[in-house]
Amino acid sequence: MADQLVQEDAPEGRSGSKRNPSWDKNELILALSVYLEHDGNPPGKASDAIQGLSDQLARYRRSIHSQGDAKLRNPNGVYMKLMNFRRFDPHCQETGRVGLTRGNALEEVVWQEFAHDRTALAAAAKEIREASTKPGEALHVGASEAEDASGLERALDVLEQQTPPERREYLRELVVRNRRHVADLKALYQGVCQVSGRQVLDGLVGDVTEVHHIEWLTRGGSDVMSNMVVLAPDVHAAVHAADAVFDWRELAFVINGKRFPLVVNKHLRPR
Repeated sequence: MADQLVQEDAPEGRSGSKRNPSWDKNELILALSVYLEHDGNPPGKASDAIQGLSDQLARYRRSIHSQGDAKLRNPNGVYMKLMNFRRFDPHCQETGRVGLTRGNALEEVVWQEFAHDRTALAAAAKEIREASTKPGEALHVGASEAEDASGLERALDVLEQQTPPERREYLRELVVRNRRHVADLKALYQGVCQVSGRQVLDGLVGDVTEVHHIEWLTRGGSDVMSNMVVLAPDVHAAVHAADAVFDWRELAFVINGKRFPLVVNKHLRPR
C-alpha cells in the first residue's frame, strides 16, 4: 500500500550507513509548485514532470554543496514526496485519495504558507530555480570554495552550541545565506533601512545595513528575497531581541504591541 512505501530520504542500509539529507524548505517549495500544477494528481514516476523536478532538485543540492548517494531526490523519492501533500489537500481528502500519510512537519508549514497563495509560491519557486542554475551566482562556487563553505558550516555548528538560543539566528544570518540576494537588496535600497526609511548616520559611514530573514532560517525560513528585509543594525538587533512578529498583510513588525511598518519597500508584497 502507498503508506508503506519507504521515504527517499530514509536511512540507507544498516549500521554505519549515512542518511541522505532531509528535504529543506526550498526543495519543498519546488515540490509543492509541481504538485499544484497537476491539481493533486502527480504524474507517474517516469513522467517528464517528475524527472524534471528530480533534475531541478539535484541542481539545487549541488548549488548548496549538499549531495548524497544515487538515490538522493531520484524520481521515485520525488514522486512519493509529492504524494505526501495529499494529506493536507482538502480535495483529495473529500475523494478518499489519501496518498502517503507519513512525512515531516516542514511539509505542513510549506502547505499552509503557499498552497493558498499561488502567486507567492510561483515567485519563491522561480527565485530558487534561478539561484540554483545561473552561472556565477553565489550558490555556484568552485571546489576550493565549497570546501571552505563546508568548513565554515562545521565551525558555525560549534559556535551555535556555545551561543544562547536567541542569538543563534542572528549568527546564522551572518554566515548561511544567498549572498547574491543580499548584494542585490543592498544595491536596491542604497543603505536605507526599510523600517526607519533613513540611511544610518545619513550615509556618513557608507552602507552598514543588514539583511534579515523575516521567517528565520533556523525555523525553516527560505533563503530567498521574498523572505528578506533590509534593516539598520540597531533595528535588526531589536527585531531579534524581541522575536518580533511580522504582519504580512500590512508589512509591519510588531514589537510589544507596537507596529513598525516598512516605510520603504521596493520588493515585498502583502499576503
